[in-house]
Amino acid sequence: MKIRGKVKKGLGEGKKFMSLKEYREGFYKIFNYYPYRGTLNLELDKKNLENFNSKIKTRKKRLVKGFKKNGKIYREVKVVKAKIGKKIIGVVFPFYKHHPKNIVEIIAKENLRREYKLKDGDEIEFEI
Repeated sequence: MKIRGKVKKGLGEGKKFMSLKEYREGFYKIFNYYPYRGTLNLELDKKNLENFNSKIKTRKKRLVKGFKKNGKIYREVKVVKAKIGKKIIGVVFPFYKHHPKNIVEIIAKENLRREYKLKDGDEIEFEI
């Protein structure tokens, strides 16, 4: 199923978490690559959000374990494999979500904004 979303500026949290060695190693085990140190945030309209939510329930979610570092607890992250074209990407589901429910976070090997020359408001399609 194809889902379409609009690129939206994030909070900067994705970069922080995607730079942590423990998370990077966890994602490597799932994807066989180290993801770019950031996420692409996509805003889904009502129809795409409904389609996304119905499809995601049936998809296998892989788990990146949480850990403790420097006295801080980092919770588990669930991820579902997806695609943009032929690129294998991941849709991440952090334990604590800081975005509204219609925002999904995408990870990939590359910086997708740069790769596809995306700017805020541009639309992109991914397949789950």
